[in-house]
Amino acid sequence: MVTFINKHKREYVSRSREFFGLTAPIFLEQTFVVMLGIVTTIMVSTISGYALSAVSMIDSIVHLISAFFSALTVGATIVVAQYTGRGDHEKTSGVTAQAILSSIFFGVIFCALLAVFRIQIIDFLFGHAEYAVIVDARLFMGIITFSFPAIAVMMTAFGVLRGTGNTRVPMIITIAINIVNVVLGLILIRHFGLAGAAFALLVSRYLGAFIGILYILKSSKAIRSAGIKAFKPDFAVQKLILSFGIPTSVESGTFQMGKLLITVFIAGMGTAAIAANAVVSSIAGILNAPGGAFSTGAVILVGQRIGRGDTDDVRKTSYFSVISAMVVLAVLCFFCFILMNPILSLYRPTGEMMVILRPVVTTLFIATPLAWAASFVTPGALRATGDVKYTMVVAVASMIFVRVVLAYVLGVYFGLGILGIWLSMYSDWVVRSVFFLNRVRNGKWQGRGVA
Repeated sequence: MVTFINKHKREYVSRSREFFGLTAPIFLEQTFVVMLGIVTTIMVSTISGYALSAVSMIDSIVHLISAFFSALTVGATIVVAQYTGRGDHEKTSGVTAQAILSSIFFGVIFCALLAVFRIQIIDFLFGHAEYAVIVDARLFMGIITFSFPAIAVMMTAFGVLRGTGNTRVPMIITIAINIVNVVLGLILIRHFGLAGAAFALLVSRYLGAFIGILYILKSSKAIRSAGIKAFKPDFAVQKLILSFGIPTSVESGTFQMGKLLITVFIAGMGTAAIAANAVVSSIAGILNAPGGAFSTGAVILVGQRIGRGDTDDVRKTSYFSVISAMVVLAVLCFFCFILMNPILSLYRPTGEMMVILRPVVTTLFIATPLAWAASFVTPGALRATGDVKYTMVVAVASMIFVRVVLAYVLGVYFGLGILGIWLSMYSDWVVRSVFFLNRVRNGKWQGRGVA
């Protein structure tokens, strides 16, 4: 018995050191981003309620486009993690160069499309919102549209670095550019209002993309020795990356389109509801920071184990990631619940907003530790094995038939408003969790790694 306990104790300690050593920088990075995001939201709220609502609506469009960029990011991360597990540094560098090349191409394409059609898109999606909100949305979108190439490159560069197990450098770069964003935003908002906030975001994103590429070029001997030839299109490598990335992109794209449709529902509930939802989403971002870190950590560790052929440890790593996320989220939600009033006061909510916010935020603190982890950390582990089509099908079906349908039924039809919207989200989490945990258990994810 003592031998059994000591064996599992050593295994737990070893696993904890590896997992938390990898995820700690990601957690710190995401926490810092979220906290500065809150600061940015508060800064925008000082401009006007219209500006806050406009930024909230435009964020849903930006997240939708970023979901497409995640095809390159996730695909590159998975392939790089598996090649890193094999110790094949030459192929790792090749994937890196091709992923960056594609990110530049697609970033420019989306930038051009949104620059031309942004007004039509905003009017089509949010035309029933107040006119002052529409005007601010057009202004904000008109500026940040030109940051899409930078977003694509930065996401890809960070994904590649994390795939190799380097989570520290993306953390440092992210913290640096977010500090630049806040400091520059404080200066520019004072003189240019919402346009100043947009320009600060634009500058910080390009700075992050530049530093990310510069670090990769300096750290990759294979790319540095090949020079410009490393970025010659290699369609075989592109196909490999996209074979993992496209299903994830479809999943993420549908997820964001569902959220965008729900945002359209919310836009018809009035300015107070839009602003309240922006506040709840901002608080949810605090909770997603550790969860997102554990999800990324699961992708890296499982991907490297698949690359080494160590499939026996995939289940343990997946379950360990989920349980760790649940524990951390439970602690975080507990303290956030205690500090609910001070947290909400930071956003300077109106009396009408507070009536909406309290019940929604309370349910958020209950549902997140119970259902979020299995819903989002587990599919990360499954994607790392190459089982991307299954996660896509489950996530798309759950978003459409659970979250969107219930959002309309509860939020609009039964008149529960924002509370109904978030209850539909929790239901989506539960359904996803059941399917993903069962997939990890039955082992049908095996045999889908890179050749």
